[in-house]
Amino acid sequence: MPRISERDVPVILNRFDRRISDAERRIRALEDSVKGLESNLDALSEETFEKDKSVKKSLDEIRRNIKESIEKRVSDLEMQIKELAKILNMKIDKSELVVLKETLEMYDPIKSQFVTRGEVERMLSEKRSRL
Repeated sequence: MPRISERDVPVILNRFDRRISDAERRIRALEDSVKGLESNLDALSEETFEKDKSVKKSLDEIRRNIKESIEKRVSDLEMQIKELAKILNMKIDKSELVVLKETLEMYDPIKSQFVTRGEVERMLSEKRSRL
């Protein structure tokens, strides 16, 4: 290793000082950058939380509206069936009423599964053939 003279010591120390200052500046810049990223992440996290809460609230409202709508439609259908049954009791016999009631119940979206037109026609023809 080369020998360092006394007059070179201040120059070398000055270089080390500049390097240390430069490293400190870079570290501060990195710390500031990390703080900015953390701040952005916190803001995004909060925004995501708020949007999630809003979406859940909207979905709950939609579910409630759908449930109320279905309940009202079912109630209306039940009333119509009862009124129709009263009218039909005056005009037709019990077996025809049963066939009509079963046909109407097939169209109730809550109590039945959806069927194709062909399946409905086949079921109706089977019922008619039994009568």
